[in-house]
Amino acid sequence: TLFPKGVDRVYSPGVWGWTDRTKPAEHQLGKVGELSMGPTIDGDVSIWTGLQKALHSRGYQEDFLAWQERRVRYFHDMIDRYLAK
Repeated sequence: TLFPKGVDRVYSPGVWGWTDRTKPAEHQLGKVGELSMGPTIDGDVSIWTGLQKALHSRGYQEDFLAWQERRVRYFHDMIDRYLAK
């Protein structure tokens, strides 16, 4: 969470509550579905199984990435090529 200058406590929609810069975050252990990671992460995790099945289906040919995501893929491809030398 980004805190405005001079503010130690803000509401974070990502964690469904107030976050305080002066208190360390509590660490929790659990399996998927037992604990909430907030609406964004929970939503992403809920579709992983379906995504994996789709990637391995006969109908999948290629992905269509947004411009910024293509740049990240290219960056990782360059790192892989460099390390393979």
